Amino acid sequence: MNRLLQSKRALILAAIFMAAVLAFNGSFYGLVHNLLAIKRLNKENAELDAQYQKLSAEYEKMRDGDTSYIEEAARVRYNMSQKGEFEFRLSAGADRGPKSPAF
Repeated sequence: MNRLLQSKRALILAAIFMAAVLAFNGSFYGLVHNLLAIKRLNKENAELDAQYQKLSAEYEKMRDGDTSYIEEAARVRYNMSQKGEFEFRLSAGADRGPKSPAF
């Protein structure tokens, strides 16, 4: 029984020693850092893929001469209008007339 306790104690001490070596070893921190960087880069890669797909679809519309898309882009992005049209802009939170004076 005493021998069994000594072997368990030795096993526990060996496990603690190995954990300490791994925890204070620079390569362990490097490994964790690299795993976190891979996760971050995979997320960024997915976002860039989605952006690429969106821009590719937009490019195809422009290249194919989709006039309604080009007209919408001109109106929204470049504030253009056709001859004889007037543009009215209303924004939320804008002043809505004169304010009453505060006394």
